Amino acid sequence: MRNMVAKIFTNQKYICLLFLLGGGLISSLLQYELLWDFVNYHYYNAWAFWNNRFNQDPLMAGLNGFFNPLPDVPLYLLIKYFNDYPTFIYFVQGLWFGALMYVVYRLELLFFDVSTTQGKVKALVCFVIAMTGNATFLQIGTSTNEIMLAFFYLLSFYLLINEIFYKQTGNKLPFICSGFLLGAAMGLKLTGVLYCVVSGLVLILFYKKIKNPFVNIFCFTLFGVIGFLSFAGWWMWILWQEFQNPFYPFANALFKSEWLTFSDFSDHNFRPKNWMEFLFWPFILSLTLYRPEGNGMFVSDFRFLIVYLVFLYFIVKWIYQYCRYKKIDFNAQWAFLIVYLLILYVFWTYFFSISRYFVVGEILIAFVITQALFSKNFSSVLGKGLYFSFDIFILFVLLSTPYFSYEWGSRADWKERYLSHDAYIGIEKLNIPDDALIQTYN
Repeated sequence: MRNMVAKIFTNQKYICLLFLLGGGLISSLLQYELLWDFVNYHYYNAWAFWNNRFNQDPLMAGLNGFFNPLPDVPLYLLIKYFNDYPTFIYFVQGLWFGALMYVVYRLELLFFDVSTTQGKVKALVCFVIAMTGNATFLQIGTSTNEIMLAFFYLLSFYLLINEIFYKQTGNKLPFICSGFLLGAAMGLKLTGVLYCVVSGLVLILFYKKIKNPFVNIFCFTLFGVIGFLSFAGWWMWILWQEFQNPFYPFANALFKSEWLTFSDFSDHNFRPKNWMEFLFWPFILSLTLYRPEGNGMFVSDFRFLIVYLVFLYFIVKWIYQYCRYKKIDFNAQWAFLIVYLLILYVFWTYFFSISRYFVVGEILIAFVITQALFSKNFSSVLGKGLYFSFDIFILFVLLSTPYFSYEWGSRADWKERYLSHDAYIGIEKLNIPDDALIQTYN
């Protein structure tokens, strides 16, 4: 029995399976799908695509009805065939969360020495911080597809870290797979361009750490384009034929489709309004009690503020080291992670600043905060006790985010008022005459 348990917890296949099962079970318990976007277009887009109704129901879901329907098809099919078994649907939807957290676990093995007790504690602390942020926890099992896309983004990041700083074989395959994953994710949802650009920039900045950098970065870029076209090329062709804009309704200032105004369709409601707000944005995000985003509600999350203060501390520390010793001590792979996170944060804040797009950033923040929490050593018992108490307080603040979230507190009321108890969604059986013209209201 002991040998069987040891085998399960040392074999990566079994560990991956446990993560998948865990993700499914957590999703089944939470049942978090209470989002307007599901009602508005996630279900409709997949239904229209599957039933060949594209462009037959004018603007049923507004401009969101022109998004690539592929990422929404799996959930639509689950509802189509298993609508009377909502717990099963939530379980399957939660598998993406399990897969994402498995990649977090594998990434921890690269950044923390888990052969030591402190390394194991670091990995555990980092793991629970990574899974309990607003963007991550409140999207478990939902139709936003952000957890699924974050799995692609983070797996791509893991492949790069593993090859550049550990294996160092100069093999093109990790760069090919990494680029393809990012391109595929962007093909499924165009907001993935953020992670594609950031990954490319960081590879260029760290090209000296890469064996055969020009060949490998070229392969990364080429297969990123191939991945994008594999999942979005067919849809771009349809949009081009219908509206003369392959990214419709986006980028119409460039393509000038006559079906839309000559402007770029984007959501600027949640971005900083000026440079002063941009500079102190982590404070604003963390100290805003409730922040509505796209008809979803996010509670204040102090991760942004804490990691901001951590960065300020280390910048001052590095400046002091350079002024006194003319050198800065830092680990190259940690530098890669930090530079990636900083560029990602700047781009995300400037272009979107929508929390649900920042799952990977939230996870990488967990790595930085964990490393900072364990960075101090005190010789006195009093110093150790005070610092340990401070760490416990910070952990409590971070881990309580999902508990105090808006949705957590009101979910029972929503279920009583709106949600079916015996089905995932309620579908009325209507007999509609042929050639009927239906106009919807609200």
